[in-house]
Amino acid sequence: MHYVKAIRMGINNQHSGNYNEISQLYVNEHWLDKGCLYDYLKSNPNSIAVNISPYPRLIPKMSKNGEKFVASEPDAVKDDNLMNLPKK
Repeated sequence: MHYVKAIRMGINNQHSGNYNEISQLYVNEHWLDKGCLYDYLKSNPNSIAVNISPYPRLIPKMSKNGEKFVASEPDAVKDDNLMNLPKK
């Protein structure tokens, strides 16, 4: 299993609390674009999780405008678990 350890928000969205505005995610010591992770997860489902308990898995999502992004599986946490990771 691979783990997301940090996130980067888009340049114009540095203070956003919206997970679909994440631009890059830190996985296995590499910053990866959300679109690349979307494609990877389509071919390799359930292979990446958020490095916060209860370690929800990352899932690919598509916005209504056709933009690829990722989110964590829903759980008891109000906000997406990705938003609780360090922002760099």
